[in-house]
Amino acid sequence: MTLSADFGSNPSLQIAAATTLSGGGTVTLGNTALGATNGNYAAIENSDVNASETFENVNNTIQGIGLIDVDVKDLTLTNDAGGIIDANNNTAGQKLTVNGDGGSAATVGVTNTGLMESTGGGELLIENTTVNNFSGATNGTIEAGAGSTVAIGPSTTINGGIVDGKGTIDATAATGGAFTLSGSTITPGYSATSAPGTLSILLAASTDNFTLSDGDFDELIDGDGPGDNGLLNVDGAVTLTDDTLEINGSLDGVMNGDTFDILNYDGTLDGTFSNAPLDTPFTSDGWTWEITSYNAPGIVLDDPEDPDVILTAEHSNSVTPPTGVPEPSELPMLVIGLLALGAFGLNKKSAKTVR
Repeated sequence: MTLSADFGSNPSLQIAAATTLSGGGTVTLGNTALGATNGNYAAIENSDVNASETFENVNNTIQGIGLIDVDVKDLTLTNDAGGIIDANNNTAGQKLTVNGDGGSAATVGVTNTGLMESTGGGELLIENTTVNNFSGATNGTIEAGAGSTVAIGPSTTINGGIVDGKGTIDATAATGGAFTLSGSTITPGYSATSAPGTLSILLAASTDNFTLSDGDFDELIDGDGPGDNGLLNVDGAVTLTDDTLEINGSLDGVMNGDTFDILNYDGTLDGTFSNAPLDTPFTSDGWTWEITSYNAPGIVLDDPEDPDVILTAEHSNSVTPPTGVPEPSELPMLVIGLLALGAFGLNKKSAKTVR
């Protein structure tokens, strides 16, 4: 299904009752340049503003540019585990907007256990709504793809789930200049198709704050050592509140003493990871690690003026030898045994010759 706006035309998918969309198809929202200039757009919206309805996307892709009108007094969106909402149109000045009515944080306009993403240089704007990025034990994902943007508008709350990508989270329009992830896992630099990179969070000023609260910082490290790891770059201040640091990835190329720049920030840093206080070894993914600096000017990969959080590999995990390969302590006994067997065989051969 394709809905394309034009000058004077606002085509929409009207939700007149509780609606479930399944079948694994694609709904594309589009617009012409003339339509965009005139303020026209394609939309998914409730047909009756006086009645609350629900719209469930089971396993389809909703993509393009336009509006999903999630007015919390009007339409509630559920994006299931098989559902994808993809802002994949990079037409200048246009975006895919998920918009609520600015209701209270306790009122959930969107429940996501699938994927909400921006790709191909597109922009996904989430504003005036609360997103529960999980349901029960199932997490959803909000992902800013490489070269793409997820924008956080005013009166917007994201609870739980996973936030990741190699693009930009633009929170410059967030209420009070603050962007908070509560109970979420942030995985900077994640890509399903390439090595880890940088996830940037833009704030309006260096005094504005990004807060990770009761969450996880999932650090991805490639096997090639320093520089091949995920980096979170925050254009402002950072607050860590009861968060854990987890290490994941391919660590074959990591050497003892390698350091990894995992977090840059332009403002100040308040707090530490709960499992990784400064200069305190902790174990993750079979290695022992240590945060050797939570503020290390000059130890950076991009800008020597920025402070950083530096992660150091202390030593590798103990490796269990493969089956059939003797431990070093067993080698002397093995040599002695082989010599004894050789001597026994030689004696038997000599005895047969004498007879």
